[in-house]
Amino acid sequence: MIARRAAFLGPLVGWLIGLPVLLVLAACGGGGGGGGGGGGGPTAPGSSITFSPVGTAGPDAVVLRQGPGSTANRLVLELVAQDVSVLYGLSFDLQFPVSVLSFETATEGTFLASDGSSTTLQVVEQPAGNLVIGLSRLGQVAALSGTGVLLTLEFRPVGSGSGTLRFDANQAFDASGDPLPAVVWGAGTVQVVL
Repeated sequence: MIARRAAFLGPLVGWLIGLPVLLVLAACGGGGGGGGGGGGGPTAPGSSITFSPVGTAGPDAVVLRQGPGSTANRLVLELVAQDVSVLYGLSFDLQFPVSVLSFETATEGTFLASDGSSTTLQVVEQPAGNLVIGLSRLGQVAALSGTGVLLTLEFRPVGSGSGTLRFDANQAFDASGDPLPAVVWGAGTVQVVL
């Protein structure tokens, strides 16, 4: 567990201790999720996937929301920074119900790179139903404040039913690598009808 977490904290604070971040990324094995592919075949009449966020987003929040591109064959979730202050990076686990969803792919959002700075995104499903995610700006650049999409996750439905998506071991960091304890995290529930 410590080694796994350290692998994802490396991109967040590797520049602080002078380690080449590219070596850390190579050691992690890259990653970004599974294949992608098509829409998953024809849609049965009445099929649907509905994501319901938990709570309401206020300032200094990192929340999941259903994104554009969601269909009856694909759930697109955006992780959004909502009025955050001095965000440089974050690491977290996202647990999801494998009885109704299968993880497909992750795509970096535009918020952390909005000023043209380099960023890194690492996503590994370990074990099944648990995504280990690290996202960070790179180098000695300032943290960002504001609102925007951090990353997008895509899932494929595999069964009818419902379940909860929840964050675990979640941390947001400033440019010094210090935690931002004021950040509130919000996930949600999913309902799949096939």
